[in-house]
Amino acid sequence: TEFLGKLTGEYALARESVEKMAVDSRSHVRFNAILCLKKAMPLDFTLRIVRQGLRDKSANVRGKAADWAGRLRVSQVVPDLEAAFAVEKNKKVKDTIEFELSLLRDGYILKQEKDGTFRVTAFTPNGCGSRRFKGTEIEQRGMEAIVAEFASDPLG
Repeated sequence: TEFLGKLTGEYALARESVEKMAVDSRSHVRFNAILCLKKAMPLDFTLRIVRQGLRDKSANVRGKAADWAGRLRVSQVVPDLEAAFAVEKNKKVKDTIEFELSLLRDGYILKQEKDGTFRVTAFTPNGCGSRRFKGTEIEQRGMEAIVAEFASDPLG
């Protein structure tokens, strides 16, 4: 899928192959179509494949489509993720959709831990990362500054 992904960014014929994979009767082929998506591809192509994946009959494909939406940071699918979240019955997939939806829509995830600290998860240059903060630090610095720090730290 890595090689096909590189070709898909440059050649229409490769994109046609991935589009055929995305509608194949076998779920593992549809799953692999999503894995071919790369940041350098035309946005409309990426959106089409991700949106199709979010509505797939296979839970594995739906989960991978949500995951890839986050990895590729295609915030344009937030409404699609919200719709998918509302109807998803598979807990693992629903959790994945919720995670990616929160990051794409809000820019971060904030969860209070049992010890009273807060875990902040946000995008980094190489994916996403999490760190714990005291509530007072969040109040003093503000979420915007904390999220900006994540965005500039390749290690998360």
